[in-house]
Amino acid sequence: MTIVEPFRFRLLRGTIPYLLSLVVEEGLRALGELLLPYPELAPPRPKDPVPVPGHVDIEASSPEAKTPRTALSDMCEQLGEATAPPTGLPRRETARARSRCGTSGPPVSEGDAGAPRAMWRPTGTRSKVDWISASAAGPVSAAHVGSRRHEEKTAPPATEDAGLPWRPERGEEGPPRVRLVPVERAALQARGCPGLADALRLASWVGSGAPLVRGSGPERLRSEDRSRAASDLGLTPKEIPQVFETALRAGFVHTTASEVRPEDALEIWRDDDRLVRAWARSLSILAGPDPAPRVLDILFTSGCGWHLEELAQELGDAEGLPAAVHALIRSGAVEPLPDGQVRITRLGDHGMAHRWRDRGEPPLEHPPTGGLRARELLLLLWDSRPVDAESMGAEWITERGAREAARSLLAACTDPVDWRLRVHAFRVLRGAGPEADEVLDSYRDHPVLGGWVAHARRRAGRVRPAQLVMAVLDTYALRVDSGMPLPQDTELWRDPEAVTRLMWGSGHPAADSVLSAIALGALGPRPARAARRTPVFYAG
Repeated sequence: MTIVEPFRFRLLRGTIPYLLSLVVEEGLRALGELLLPYPELAPPRPKDPVPVPGHVDIEASSPEAKTPRTALSDMCEQLGEATAPPTGLPRRETARARSRCGTSGPPVSEGDAGAPRAMWRPTGTRSKVDWISASAAGPVSAAHVGSRRHEEKTAPPATEDAGLPWRPERGEEGPPRVRLVPVERAALQARGCPGLADALRLASWVGSGAPLVRGSGPERLRSEDRSRAASDLGLTPKEIPQVFETALRAGFVHTTASEVRPEDALEIWRDDDRLVRAWARSLSILAGPDPAPRVLDILFTSGCGWHLEELAQELGDAEGLPAAVHALIRSGAVEPLPDGQVRITRLGDHGMAHRWRDRGEPPLEHPPTGGLRARELLLLLWDSRPVDAESMGAEWITERGAREAARSLLAACTDPVDWRLRVHAFRVLRGAGPEADEVLDSYRDHPVLGGWVAHARRRAGRVRPAQLVMAVLDTYALRVDSGMPLPQDTELWRDPEAVTRLMWGSGHPAADSVLSAIALGALGPRPARAARRTPVFYAG
């Protein structure tokens, strides 16, 4: 034994537990306000946001000091980014907006587009660094020889992803799989839409009929009738044409050759299903022209919150975006979130589902959660939008009770190979109550779940470094598998050589892939040099 070995032994015994305990405590403090209530699934802000002229934050809240991000604070917040399905669950690739949830990678210069660079390629039970062209589809998408993905077709990588050591796979667009709430709940939101309520009042104002003016443009009321209707309804004459078109689309009125006549609008208003359909038909008038339809498509397929800068970057044009988002909010299709993001509402889901059906591609609906076992639920959540995963998990816990649900979920992901399921299990259990906490405490010494339990219970206690490493590797593996950047955990990587050796010796099934990504510079030069010294990159 050389003189260096005792020093390293003392380092592993003393420094690493201390550093990892700092990571736990910092992660617990950062998540103190996020654990209850259930946090929104939000992607990170883009590095180079596109400015949106005239944008004012909707329901802007007072600025708060940002806390440092850690591996343990990232592992539950960034679920929306990790969309790779677990083994055994086939998944259709849908729109790029849904798979990326509003995130984008750094751009690459044209001069570097064709240059060869080091990348990692899975080869059996061990990974190694290989040289492949930057124009290739990437190791995660195209080089998974013999894996569950090798038969799926992937789209060419976009230029914004070319700067990453790995890139997510992209598939053809298609209808998403959604969870639609009962139509009664959607109808309540539709009745709160001011534009639809004005259309109902205009249908009542028409009475037995009103003359029409026909010409080269759309049908409209006479100018004197517009002024009188605006005065009676408390609107302006400029608003009457849009309200009239909304009433036509909703089916509240109909036109003949010379006049407009009312339908049985009150019956439509009282019938939940007919009202939601009427709202969906009139949504194009309530929300306005482009880019509102494209914004709604992005929000529907992703199922998570977006900042306006991210929407502008995804659309490639910020012109008219603030006005379109405000119109969507007023129509009830979109809701503002406290952090300045916007997200589609449950009424908006119903409206978009009707639109997809009109296109001949009805979205697939998730089955009820009542008869699902814990593992089946976790597998199902991988094929779900973030907003649907939140509601389905809450319903599943309510049906079984917190104690039984916690026991079943934890038992379903104790195997190290189930690292893709553990993040969902602990998201479902977040805020389940004291009965679930008792079950969590019984797993605090578990070699696989102990680090997760310490994080969920917001106390480090007697957690061991090996348990924390398993939790960190779970979160890193999710990001590597889905082609997302790794978090910059400064505290964790003070001694990168010791941490990489702990990762190598953890027995985690994805440790090789994570170390390969770190060795390629995912966390900077110092962790990369340390990762290259692990047995992943040499024999013996």
